[in-house]
Amino acid sequence: EMCIRDSGKRFKYAMPGFKLPPRGVLTLDYSSSLRAPSQARAITNTQAQELVDRVNQFWSDGQSQKRMLTWLRKVSTTLYVCSAQLAKLLTQALHDHQDESLKIDTAITLWCRLVDLPKSFLIWDCFTEQGKQQLRERLGYLTTFNPLAPKTSAGPHVFALSEWDQASLAKLIIHIANNERLVPDNENQSVFDTTYDGEPMESPGSWVNELPTTGILKFTYTPPRYPDMALRRWVAENYLGW
Repeated sequence: EMCIRDSGKRFKYAMPGFKLPPRGVLTLDYSSSLRAPSQARAITNTQAQELVDRVNQFWSDGQSQKRMLTWLRKVSTTLYVCSAQLAKLLTQALHDHQDESLKIDTAITLWCRLVDLPKSFLIWDCFTEQGKQQLRERLGYLTTFNPLAPKTSAGPHVFALSEWDQASLAKLIIHIANNERLVPDNENQSVFDTTYDGEPMESPGSWVNELPTTGILKFTYTPPRYPDMALRRWVAENYLGW
């Protein structure tokens, strides 16, 4: 997803035949599709504390947020972190910054250096609902989806079906919900209050594989009492590439 800042107009990058406009300011996020290699190891907790201390030193020296991020982007290519270490950086070095944008930029910088994506819910808990939505939009809906932490998928969802990753995540959540309904002692339904373009409709069922390619799908998802973790691991490994 790209945006020309001069007009605020969003447009999709699509190949082939894509050409940059002759004028305007182009802003975009690049999120690497690569995952940390299986042999990657996170820095030690001592090194993680040194990272926190170094970021705090930027504030003590009166240096700008931009300079800190430039430094962090450079050093991020030389290390890997675990989710708990990134959460510690967000809470201990950036807790005084009321504007979540710095925390979001920091999380985006280090996301592809995480060695334990199943525990990324520790990072998720560091953000407000608005911050979480910005992470989804900038990193990608599928990138931030954690099927192994069911509670992180709870709540109202709004999906623009013209966006591939949003439509794909809607299908994934509904697919998981439909299968977990079959687990004994689970509620019969975990997807509620479904609307399409503002019109109420029955909760998605077998038609989920034939979702429209336009329009806005909204629903509320409540994780079941007994998640099917085997199914969720399959989704993580075979669909998300964990």
